[in-house]
Amino acid sequence: MAKFNIFRARPAGTSPVATAPAPSGRTYEGGDGYARDTKSELFLLAVSNMGGESTFYEAGGQRDNRFAQLVHDAALADPEWTARLLKWLRGEANMRTASLVGAAEFVFARLVAESDAGVTNRAVVDSVLQRADEPGELLAYWTGANGRRVPKPIKRGIADAVKRLYDERAVLKWDSDARGFRMADVLNLVHPSPAADWQGSLFQYVLDRRRDSDVAVPAGAAGDRSTP
Repeated sequence: MAKFNIFRARPAGTSPVATAPAPSGRTYEGGDGYARDTKSELFLLAVSNMGGESTFYEAGGQRDNRFAQLVHDAALADPEWTARLLKWLRGEANMRTASLVGAAEFVFARLVAESDAGVTNRAVVDSVLQRADEPGELLAYWTGANGRRVPKPIKRGIADAVKRLYDERAVLKWDSDARGFRMADVLNLVHPSPAADWQGSLFQYVLDRRRDSDVAVPAGAAGDRSTP
């Protein structure tokens, strides 16, 4: 007679969130509060943080500051885990703002602490950039938070992503005067090496179009891509 493989057999529940077994404080409403470790707190906030959005108990600015501090702590304590979380946030979880902000704060914390253990900052930045408007979005966040000086790991990670993401369709869809960082601004700042001749022609067109909106599209920008 089966003891385990029965009709109502279900797998045990698992969760990345770990909570203290006993109350350690009070909630906003005065009930028992259970502390969580840094990774658990970061995971819960990351999957619900839209950036600048207030919740019933917490203002948007406070929420963003708490998220940044949690990323700082996790990036220094366990950079590999934090890097995987940020990549998952942008990919499977589709949390665009949280992953971009998280990558910027990951790099910031490690630069301040002069830490280079584990995964590279460059790779983390590249991993969260999955759409052609996101290099400019990340630059806008970084410069808005930290000033005009952009460190090399941010530039190099963005340059890697630009080579993957910038093509003719991306230029038509995402490059416009409505954006503070246009594609030409990104190219001028991070200096990516074109992945192929057609992309080199496209980069030059993007740079020329920044100065003259009526510039003609070069033939090479839409050329044969069968050879690298």
